[in-house]
Amino acid sequence: MRHGVVPEWLSHRPNIQDHRPGNHGTINDHLPQVWRHIRKGQKEGRYLVVHSRLADQWKEVFISPIGVVAKVDTDPPDIRLINDYSFPEGGAVNDFTDRSHFPEITYNPPGDIARRIFALRRDHPYARILMMVGDVVGAFRHVPVHAEHAHMFAFVIGEYLVIDLSCGFGWCGSPAWYYLPGALINGLYEQPDYAALCTIRPPRHGLFWCDDHTCIELAHELHCNAANLALRGAMATVLGPTAINERKFRANAVAH
Repeated sequence: MRHGVVPEWLSHRPNIQDHRPGNHGTINDHLPQVWRHIRKGQKEGRYLVVHSRLADQWKEVFISPIGVVAKVDTDPPDIRLINDYSFPEGGAVNDFTDRSHFPEITYNPPGDIARRIFALRRDHPYARILMMVGDVVGAFRHVPVHAEHAHMFAFVIGEYLVIDLSCGFGWCGSPAWYYLPGALINGLYEQPDYAALCTIRPPRHGLFWCDDHTCIELAHELHCNAANLALRGAMATVLGPTAINERKFRANAVAH
C-alpha cells in the first residue's frame, strides 16, 4: 500500500471528461462542516487543494459531485462527505472502473460472530464471554491512490479544486482495497503473545466487517486486556496510531 492503489480502467473511458457535473444540494446546509472536513484532509495530506481555475488547464482531471449525510449520535454534529463517483450515469468514475481484478473480499458475516460465541460456550460452559468492538477512523482514507491515477478523483467547491489522494467513500473499489489492511489488522490481532503461549487459554480469533473489528474472548485472567492491547497495536502498526477510533472503541461488553 506504500505506493498507492493502481485502479484499472475500462477501454471506453475517455481521456477528457465530457461534462463536469455540479455538487448535490445537500452540501449547502452543511458548508461549515464541509470546509472543516476539507481543511482537515488537507492538513493530513489526503487532499490536494488548488484554485479551481486550474481545472480548465488540467483537462484530464475528472470532476465528480459531492454530497453530505449527517452522522448520528455525534456531539458536536458532524457529517460524512460522500464523493458521488456513480454520477452522472454512464459517465461516472465507477462506470469506467474495471472491477475484474479487485481483491477478493471475505468479510465475516454476523453468523460467524454467533458461531464464535457458540464454540466458546460449548467448550467453556461456565466462563464469562466478553465482546470488544474496535473501529478504524476514516477507514478508506488510509488507503492512498497511486499518483498517476489521482486525477480521476476530484471535486470542485467554491473557488477550489480538491483532488482526493486516497480511496474515497463512494468509489466502488474502496471496500475491496481496504480489505487488505483490514485483513492485516485481523491477522496481527490473532498472533499469540508470549503469555498466551505459556498458558492453555484459547487463541484469539478476530472477526471483521470492513473497518469494524469484533473480538469475542473468554474473561480469563488478563486475556481480555491483552486482546484490547493487541487490537489497538495491530491498528497502529498497519495504519498508524491515528487510525484508532477511541469514540467507538468499546471493550468488555457481555456477549451472552
